[in-house]
Amino acid sequence: MLRERPYTTLERGPAFYDLHRAQQGRLFTDHLMFAQDVPVWRDDRGA
Repeated sequence: MLRERPYTTLERGPAFYDLHRAQQGRLFTDHLMFAQDVPVWRDDRGA
């Protein structure tokens, strides 16, 4: 069951994406985005 539109979390973080677009190499930064109450499925090995 979706409680929000699928991309609501992404729409709330434009500064996150602006920072990454401004990077010259575009490899990675140490910034992260937290999405509360997102289910995560793992297999029996925990992967």
